[in-house]
Formats: sequence, C-alpha cells, structure tokens
Amino acid sequence: MKDLRFIVLNPCRQTVGTVYFVQYGYDGDLTIHVKPDDESLLSPGNKYLDNAPLPPCDKDKGCLMVEITCQGPINTTIQPQAAGTCNGFKGHVLAAGEIHQVGDRIEIWGPWVEERPGNPDHHSWRELHGATILIISHIDLASLGFTPNQIAYAQRVPIAAPMHDD
Repeated sequence: MKDLRFIVLNPCRQTVGTVYFVQYGYDGDLTIHVKPDDESLLSPGNKYLDNAPLPPCDKDKGCLMVEITCQGPINTTIQPQAAGTCNGFKGHVLAAGEIHQVGDRIEIWGPWVEERPGNPDHHSWRELHGATILIISHIDLASLGFTPNQIAYAQRVPIAAPMHDD
C-alpha cells in the first residue's frame, strides 16, 4: 500500500458482485461500488458510500468500494496530496471498452483493506484497493430496482480512460 491509511485484512482477496456505481476519483483511481455476493466483506462503514443519484447497493449494508489505481487524470487542485502518485505507473490502463458499467457482474481480486478509524473523510469502510477485475456478464438494471431515470443516468455515455504520460 502506498500510504498508511489502510489496515490490510487480506493481501489478495477474491469476490464476485454487481456494479452499482462507476466514476473516476480526484486521485486518478477508477472507483467502482459493487454489491458483493459475499456480504462478509462489508463493515458497518460501507453503508456510508454514496451512489447518488443511483439506488444504494443495500440501504443497511452498503457497497464494497473497488479502486483500480492510476486510471484517470489527477486533480491536484482538489486532491493535492495525490500529485505524482502515478508517475512511472507501469500497470494496465483500461481502454474505454474495458471500463465497467452499472449492472455488470464482475469478479474482483485485490488487497482487501479497511480505512483506518479516525479519517474524517471516511467511515472505516472496507474496499478492494488496487484491484484487478474481469467482467462476467451484464444484467438488466430494472431487475435491480432501478427506475427508468436511474437507468438512463447509469447508461450515459461511457467514460473514456485517458492515457498517462510516462
């Protein structure tokens, strides 16, 4: 891990789940909220992850946050501490067709971590940080309880992953 804000629960954990939310973080990570089939991966803090305007994964348990590092631009105005974190990044940058969409069923591997207590921006939620993902299939969003407006929002123009300068 690149910083001490995490408690490592398992250095390589695997799970399967359904994508409920996708966006780039200000730190350049691609953030995906997943409803895991194995709810034991969640902590009480996971219910604070915000999917708005999309429905929550589970109103009582929340989503598992999955972060694929160094996938997008870094906004150093909003998150100055992220400056330079992806310099020399040699991992795979997802192409537009590889970006996961709401409703995808995915299998995920990565370090299973918990945010350290006391971080004012987090609620000690658990996540897979530095994950690797494989799309399994796509399911109908209406079957997940999405309204027509939420489906339209979730299926907006796919995000294109920018390339990094090495």
